[in-house]
Amino acid sequence: MRCDRRASMARQTDAARNRGRKAMTAMRTAISMLAASALWCAGGCSCDPQARLRDGGAADRTSSAVDAASPADRAVGDAASPTDAAPSLDGAPDATSDLTTGVDRRLDAAIGSDAGSDSGLDAAGRDRPGDAALPGDGGGSDRAICQARRCRGNDVYSSDDWGNLCGLVERCQGWQRCSSGVCTPTSASFVHAEGTRFVRQGQEFFARGINYFPVYAPLLIGLRSWQHSGDYRPEIVDDELAMLAGLGVNLLSIQTISSTGDCANLRDFLDRAQARGMLVNLFIGTGLISDPDQITAIPAGCNLRDHPALFAYDISWEPHFGDASSAARQALAAPWSSWLDERYSGVANAAQAFGGDTGLPTDGELCAESHSVKVAAFRRFVDDHVSAGYQRIERALRRVDPNHMIGVRSGYGGNGSRYVCEALPFDLRAGAKHLDFVSPEGYALSWTDRQHVLDRGGFTNGYADVGKPIFWSEYGVNTDGSCPSCTAAVQRDYFSNMLEMMRRQGANGGAAWWFVGIRPQSSADGEISDFGIVHDYLKYATSSGADNVPMRDGWLGLCTAAPADYGLYVSHDDHSGQDFACPDGLTGHGAFKPDSVAAGVGTTGRGADGRTVESGWMKLCSRDSDAILAVSYDDYGGHAYACPAGYSAAGSFKVDSVAQGAGVTGADDLGHSIESGWMKLCVRNGRAELARVHSGLSGQAFECPNALVESGRFKPDVEPLFKPAVELWRSELPGFAPATARAYQQWITVDRDLIAGGWKMYDDGTAAFATAAAGSQLVGVKTTCAGTTSRDGQVCVGNGAFNGTCPPKCLNAEWNQIEVRCAAGDWVKVVDGDVVEIAREQPVLARFSAGNTGEGRWLTRATTGGSTGVVRFGCNENVGAFGCRVEMGADTGYLSDAESAEVVISNGIAQDADVVFQMVAENVAWFGDRVAVTLHPVP
Repeated sequence: MRCDRRASMARQTDAARNRGRKAMTAMRTAISMLAASALWCAGGCSCDPQARLRDGGAADRTSSAVDAASPADRAVGDAASPTDAAPSLDGAPDATSDLTTGVDRRLDAAIGSDAGSDSGLDAAGRDRPGDAALPGDGGGSDRAICQARRCRGNDVYSSDDWGNLCGLVERCQGWQRCSSGVCTPTSASFVHAEGTRFVRQGQEFFARGINYFPVYAPLLIGLRSWQHSGDYRPEIVDDELAMLAGLGVNLLSIQTISSTGDCANLRDFLDRAQARGMLVNLFIGTGLISDPDQITAIPAGCNLRDHPALFAYDISWEPHFGDASSAARQALAAPWSSWLDERYSGVANAAQAFGGDTGLPTDGELCAESHSVKVAAFRRFVDDHVSAGYQRIERALRRVDPNHMIGVRSGYGGNGSRYVCEALPFDLRAGAKHLDFVSPEGYALSWTDRQHVLDRGGFTNGYADVGKPIFWSEYGVNTDGSCPSCTAAVQRDYFSNMLEMMRRQGANGGAAWWFVGIRPQSSADGEISDFGIVHDYLKYATSSGADNVPMRDGWLGLCTAAPADYGLYVSHDDHSGQDFACPDGLTGHGAFKPDSVAAGVGTTGRGADGRTVESGWMKLCSRDSDAILAVSYDDYGGHAYACPAGYSAAGSFKVDSVAQGAGVTGADDLGHSIESGWMKLCVRNGRAELARVHSGLSGQAFECPNALVESGRFKPDVEPLFKPAVELWRSELPGFAPATARAYQQWITVDRDLIAGGWKMYDDGTAAFATAAAGSQLVGVKTTCAGTTSRDGQVCVGNGAFNGTCPPKCLNAEWNQIEVRCAAGDWVKVVDGDVVEIAREQPVLARFSAGNTGEGRWLTRATTGGSTGVVRFGCNENVGAFGCRVEMGADTGYLSDAESAEVVISNGIAQDADVVFQMVAENVAWFGDRVAVTLHPVP
């Protein structure tokens, strides 16, 4: 039988002992079941029954009104109200209302085209002259074929199938191992930290990333994940990923789903990222310091441990406790009091050190530009509190996924921002022991001052350097024009400055904020901004096919099952002056001007008969009136028009727009004409639809869906799509490779305890950094504790004289594990407050592991050559029933672990004894976390 280990009720209710660890139990069964059913195949997709939904049965379109109508149709179409018909800021109707209604569609031919990210486009993103201006006619490439391989809906593959598919993917992507018909990722498949570098498959990895939300995500901010089963739009997502991959982006930071019911969508996104050669930094946090059971739900429930596209788990998003009135801040009161009692050997000693009050610091105290022992102690407490929370999360995550890294974007306010000092943001180094990399943010850096980016960013990067990789998790510029520097040109220059700073300081990369989307678009979103590098092509689209995919630049095609009966044809060429009639037997049913360009620039329309036009008119020619082009919205008149009774909309577009009074550019058979505005295809009997056949965003070509064939194509009115930052990235990202060894040539020293307001350390540090870096030297940042050891004399946290009843400034520790051998002979892991049964009057055996969370190096007896400063695992006889000392195996540096062998801590006890485990530097100080347990002897 196993021995009894139980929590002491007295200790459980004692606030000083309220740091219990929760064990993972419920998830283990689910993990094993999912692991048994999920196999990896070509392209990284999961060969489970859900694959049929992603790549098979869910591909068919429904007949719902949502599916049949484009965003513009719903905004200004059949049932238009005065609100619906109101134009958006650029004159187009607001095309957002129903995009996220949730018809899950398949990516039919989006992967597999050999059209690259810039195929057929010039540097400005427009079509090149000649054949390249009519994209989508080419075939595929071996790489494209590889990327296009998906699970085929089978639950099980034969060995031959597995071998062939694995071989194909191994040649293309090199991430998996094949043996006996089974594909498994290799350990080298996953990015991991080696010192200050990210490494994957033996090569250093530099993160060229972006915080990614698809164009429709702003509608959902504050409501639910865009991967929700009612909202996931793979046909939009994949085109955006293709565009980003073409820029050299290799990492996407995203937010996760809210329930395991959406695992298929999350895994589909990971598969698509992998096919594009990109990794995913996945936010899974559920709070400031998440409950381990909650934070492991998605990694375990979605079986993510073996997915090679996963970069890391982001476990907290800009964590901060808030001001004095916030619940999170108030919740610190009890643990703060317990910490003071423990680390100061009584709250009375803390009160004496602080000069009185030991309550939570006020907002004013946290922001003060003066010295405060109390605030210094409070910041050390917060560091310990955060580290303990991250330790619990790390343990839980490692159990369900030992392969992927863990990070936190600890940059609320941009690191050291004066305006958020009262919100108590987490320090960059807090909990760093349990993170694989450190993640600052750039919002405290000037958008317009290059030198400030280099100096303040350089200082922040240096302070973040704890010997691990540094990943700038967010940096960006609002381009909505709401301030003088809120422009796309400023965004470009700022991105350039950020890349230069990261190169100079040896950062390992970053992720800009963000891809696309004006905020707010949802009532739940309180932010007003446009940080996108791409103009919002949803809110200000100029076309949308019947599948509801918006565009500002690209080609629409008329797709039909009867090309002899329906087609788009050139009717007038502006440059030649020629007119052309519909083919025999067909009559015109609506005409329009596609996007017009100068002669020789490139075609903007091609009729079903192959005739092209650069500037001119096209018309819909049909044998009957089952399909017509109709004006849906007049920009200048503000009038909205519906499809005739019996018709439904199947795609819409903006005609080539001209100034009011300059001439008609669109007309229909219903008596409506426009100079600027929208037209749509109205159909009955479902015999035709408008569909995207080429994307100006990614350069990808697409085929008509549902076995329809193309019968003419054109470019709707084109609006700018890319901001200047896109062209910057196109040229600079592929060569981004900082010297991450960080061989500093000069150092500056900072002391967080010197001034209460943490922002002041950043301000003063930036000034010192600028001076030191003036000679183009690589400057490092260290603290006053850097280079110290356990043999050195100590000062208290807050820089007071050390008196033995305060936490030493440069020594700190947390327990990884304490095990006691119990009466039945089993090794039992103990935590604070436990009661453990041991054999009466028999030697008590224990073994220890602790982590160094202070910068002072722990020395062994062999190093010191004496006793003073020797660090040992201890039983603190000052507060417990007896003392003990246990040697470490080796010297232990900052953020490293010390281990012990199995040792005797007592020759035997006959009655209950309270023992308090703590680290000790002999003749210097007891320090770090305390764990108090009761040893209960039994016969």
